[in-house]
Amino acid sequence: AITGGWVLTGDAREMAKTSERQAILDELADAEGKPLGTSQIATAIGKKSANVSHLLKRLLREGQVAKAGYG
Repeated sequence: AITGGWVLTGDAREMAKTSERQAILDELADAEGKPLGTSQIATAIGKKSANVSHLLKRLLREGQVAKAGYG
């Protein structure tokens, strides 16, 4: 079970600044509100977890994603 994860706060169809960001937003949209962990997202989009973590922090600052909890 995931005790901390990420959820989408906006419309994933809006244009993201990069294809990597768009892939993250699309993955969260596909989760339909279910929180996903950083490693789950990284595996799903084929990127390194550290890179996904960095992008998620940027998306958080921009208000496009939210932390669903802490784990």
